[in-house]
Amino acid sequence: METMKKSTGDIEAGVGDNVDLRWAFIRKVYVILALQLLLTVAVATVVVLVAAIPKFIVTTTPGLLVFIVAQIAPFIVLFPLHRYSNHHPVNLVLLTLFTVLIAFSVGLSCSFSPDLRFKDAQSLNALGLPLVNPKVFNAWMCIDRGYSVILELDMIRHLLVPWFIISSTALIRKLINGKVVLLTGILTSVVVVTLTLYTFWAAARGHDFSFLGPFLMVSLLVLIVFSLIQIFIPFGKLGSTIFGLLVTIIFSGFIIYDTDNLIKRCKYDEYIWASINLYLDIANLFLGMLGVSRWQ
Repeated sequence: METMKKSTGDIEAGVGDNVDLRWAFIRKVYVILALQLLLTVAVATVVVLVAAIPKFIVTTTPGLLVFIVAQIAPFIVLFPLHRYSNHHPVNLVLLTLFTVLIAFSVGLSCSFSPDLRFKDAQSLNALGLPLVNPKVFNAWMCIDRGYSVILELDMIRHLLVPWFIISSTALIRKLINGKVVLLTGILTSVVVVTLTLYTFWAAARGHDFSFLGPFLMVSLLVLIVFSLIQIFIPFGKLGSTIFGLLVTIIFSGFIIYDTDNLIKRCKYDEYIWASINLYLDIANLFLGMLGVSRWQ
């Protein structure tokens, strides 16, 4: 009787799941996520400490080309990553490459020096405009995945994150104090851990957060429109602060939503995409908080 309960029950509400298998899946996702975050910290630290890197990116033509490639490459990597998401070790190699590319952009967003002119960063921002088209990649992915609402949200984020990083770099007009970056990182960690623990606690008591999906999607669309307007009509410090607050709130919601999906709905072979979703949520949350902190 006890064995049957264990095999047909769920970890916190995943109908028909084996509890041990679901916990093993969750542990696997968080191990991958932890490695992604450690790699991001390492790469971003190198970019920040080696001042020649951001200077090369902004002040030279080859650097500009490197920047463009670094922003386009994550999109390219997502296609083979989707195709080989269940092929080990190819999936881990592609995931590592994707993480390094995002980490490089995160490092750039933290390291522009005060003597960089706003129009230089703004020209880089303009290059990101063609990348903001969530329907293109989403349509291709819909061919062999069934849950359209979750898919829509995932693909928008996959396209939004690199573009948001470009946007955030355009707002940096002076060197960010290292203490601000450190404190933002600590605050992000506290928020992520708190939201994760809360979601597990709530799920154990039967609460379901799937209703957040449509609201988060609409919020993302508003965020994208807000970002596009800000590119052509800068809103100044107030607009940048509001943008950072919106990003912080929206991706805090995504952390709860994706954690809930991880507990209840993700399939066991989707550990790569589950880790990517949480990774992008955390990256956006950090950049949103950084956007707010920089205007103190």
